[in-house]
Amino acid sequence: MKENYTYPIKLKKMPDVCLVTFPDFPGQMTEGESQEEAVWAARELLALCISSNEDRGIENPSPSEPGQIVTEEGEKLIYVHLWMPYFRQI
Repeated sequence: MKENYTYPIKLKKMPDVCLVTFPDFPGQMTEGESQEEAVWAARELLALCISSNEDRGIENPSPSEPGQIVTEEGEKLIYVHLWMPYFRQI
């Protein structure tokens, strides 16, 4: 199993929350009250997606390059790193 992953997330500040979507994991979404909370929630959800794929023998997608990702007005593109041994022990 791979230990390190880096994936892009799209972060959009809404009136009450920061919304996160995942270009490489369509249909997945999370949020947080602040940008920091949203990024942490994104890392946890990515870890769950990766672990689930590993458990089912499904290859995880390759991370999209910045030029491949279309952002809407008000969205930020951020790359997050996951060290999976940390998430596998939680």
